Amino acid sequence: MTEATMVEPIELLPNGLDSILSEAHERLRAIPETLSRYEALAAAARVQQDLSNRLSATVYAHVNSRPGNRLACGPGCSTCCHMPSDIGGGKSFRLSLLDIVMLLEAEEVINRSVADAVGRAVDSVERARAGGTVACPYLDSSGQCGIYEVRPVPCKIWFSRDLAACVRNRDAGYAQGGVNPDTAASNDLLRQFEEPFEAFVRDRAPMYPYRAEFDFLRIFAYAGKISEAGLTEVQKQKVDEGDLVNQHRTLTLYRRRRLTRGFLVSGCPGSA
Repeated sequence: MTEATMVEPIELLPNGLDSILSEAHERLRAIPETLSRYEALAAAARVQQDLSNRLSATVYAHVNSRPGNRLACGPGCSTCCHMPSDIGGGKSFRLSLLDIVMLLEAEEVINRSVADAVGRAVDSVERARAGGTVACPYLDSSGQCGIYEVRPVPCKIWFSRDLAACVRNRDAGYAQGGVNPDTAASNDLLRQFEEPFEAFVRDRAPMYPYRAEFDFLRIFAYAGKISEAGLTEVQKQKVDEGDLVNQHRTLTLYRRRRLTRGFLVSGCPGSA
């Protein structure tokens, strides 16, 4: 066993998730049945974002208060933001349906906060085809997250006290699964936190999987493309129609609008 793997696992949240999960259930039950499918999912996504921010802050405060322990995660550290994508045959993390809805809801924030968000996302898809790790297109030049407050939930609930292990895993292309001493605890915390939201999606949008084929990089590029083409409201309507997973028609509209402007970006993420 190397020195980098000697950091012992700890409980990231020893008092459990009871209070946060209880609030999640209460707020999800309060979402009116009269809302459209998309409106209900958007309301659930806002609840999820709010509570995941609170959960993340609670874990940071707890771990950093323990003698001899401190999370390596901090401003400017973007090691885990360099990831493989299944576009290049790598093992990638998946966004949930509510993460995707949040990207649609946060369209203005993303476009205002990240310079050339669409171009960066499309370029990342092209670079991912060569394999290896790819930097998240929402990172700025200093390694700061441009969409920090509305970043996907898996980004919020991922922790490590061993930067060396993170760097080693990144440089190896996560060939060993990207393990650090807190991987299992992070994944378990995420799974528990998402349970009420997954149940909500099953109830209010049963035609959609909560998390399945939604590779992060494909979705970032897709959301950027439809935003650039002014099709975000069309996509929201498609969610109501049960047509989110089949992206063909929206991407066809995207291509047509790009062609009318005299240029076309190939390799749409929905068809990759």
